[in-house]
Amino acid sequence: MKEVVARSEIRRHQLESIESPFFAKCKVERSLSNPFSVTGLPELIRICGVSIEDCQLEYHKRRIIEKIERGEWFLILDRPFKPLTYIELEKNYGFRFAASACRQLMTEKVNRCLSRGPGRWVTLNIQADLATNALSFAANWLTSRGDEGRVFLSDGKDYANTFRTIIQEWQPLIDVEEHLKAQSAHHEFGELRRIRQQFVEADDHWQISGSSWHWRPVTADIEYELREK
Repeated sequence: MKEVVARSEIRRHQLESIESPFFAKCKVERSLSNPFSVTGLPELIRICGVSIEDCQLEYHKRRIIEKIERGEWFLILDRPFKPLTYIELEKNYGFRFAASACRQLMTEKVNRCLSRGPGRWVTLNIQADLATNALSFAANWLTSRGDEGRVFLSDGKDYANTFRTIIQEWQPLIDVEEHLKAQSAHHEFGELRRIRQQFVEADDHWQISGSSWHWRPVTADIEYELREK
């Protein structure tokens, strides 16, 4: 099953089938190359005032993906990468649940806090440092004025020295990762860590030039931590 549904329809679906918007937006963006492969996606495109033929144009694509980012539409999958929780739906998207659901939530939360073991760090959210970045963008704009004919923010150097923080959660290993169990570090499931990154030009052996603009320290969406010997 692969479907996008409006916010008003979300209660018809099981919580464990609702993909986190952070990961859903990338999947929906890729599906724009074949909108009819996802139930409801042609309807979302139409509501955005975009034709199927034009949905991959950058401006129109941005309007569609914003619906997912803001929680106005959700992606439903049989096996989502990071299903939403009651806490996230209430805190981030304004949903309210009956007392029975809240009791279930508290039970799950307590059980998670009491659990500790091997796992992996999974990205939950990325937060930009707006105040610091505003100063960096201003400085970069002054520098870019010498690049005649180039649109600002069209080059990596325009984002130089901006910062963001990645928030990752310690989650259990899935079935295909069981072979890492003996080597994995142990943490409390649900524990969060924050990684502050800076956008810089640094070594990149995949590039012919030997360098590229990217976030440092480099951090994957899923990271494994090995037990110290």
